[in-house]
Amino acid sequence: MPEIAKASYYRELKRELDLRETEAQLLAAAAEKLERESQTVIAEAIRDMWRHNEVARLRLQTQLGALFFC
Repeated sequence: MPEIAKASYYRELKRELDLRETEAQLLAAAAEKLERESQTVIAEAIRDMWRHNEVARLRLQTQLGALFFC
């Protein structure tokens, strides 16, 4: 992969990873707040969203790591 394309792809992956990390923080905070308010069903649904986000975040980290071995 040419260096310019690699740099562009890196920026795209990094931007998405940063968004996923922010989303994870917001979801965790929302779940904690709902749990404190005894809204456990909604809190569990948000935790499911957080877990899905974590899988996507880990996939992005793997892609970023693999980019350096191309």
